[in-house]
Amino acid sequence: MHAGGDVAAAREVVQRLLPQYASQLELRVIAGQSGPERARIASEDGRIAITGTTSSALLFGVNWYLKYVARLQVSPNGDQLGSVRQLPLPKEVLEVETRYPYRYALNENVDGYTSPYWDWERWQREIDVLALSGVNALLIERGTDMVLYRTFRDFGYSDEEIDATAADPRTSEMLNVPRRDPLLRIRQVIYSTKGKPVIYVLGIYRSDRHNFVIRRFR
Repeated sequence: MHAGGDVAAAREVVQRLLPQYASQLELRVIAGQSGPERARIASEDGRIAITGTTSSALLFGVNWYLKYVARLQVSPNGDQLGSVRQLPLPKEVLEVETRYPYRYALNENVDGYTSPYWDWERWQREIDVLALSGVNALLIERGTDMVLYRTFRDFGYSDEEIDATAADPRTSEMLNVPRRDPLLRIRQVIYSTKGKPVIYVLGIYRSDRHNFVIRRFR
């Protein structure tokens, strides 16, 4: 999420995650404020008014309201929004702030274990939920393909086991790259204690995919 005052981007996040409630939330960004990022939640003219010093702080304010006033939840694993049609007004003015300028998410395992088969719709939700949680930075391992290639070569893998391939239609959709674009493919056989192959692993890496996610997150 952009660190500045892009209220339009914040509204788009709310519209995607909470389409049934988006019209009940009045969102505003007051840019140019010094000090820690902060959000303010109040009732104004019968509406829920949420203000943030940045778009990230604004979305965190939305999430704070959902959890501690409306008792609703949006999470990467699912939502608990109940059946309420009208959101409750806050009974008092609430103010929250953070002392941390950078609030990051993800780790080295996400790219290889968690998200290899995510399509863009799944990435969009992940980014939206993280933004709603106040996250303003993602750990993305750019250029990992070349690091992996050199590492596997250092460990004795041949170019027949580490080869370049072209994106087929399924892989193109999965990684969101044009068809026939070059990819780095690493093949690995994991053996049992008796020396028999038990797992065949095929990893496909494309650093440009990381660049795409970074652009959309910003």
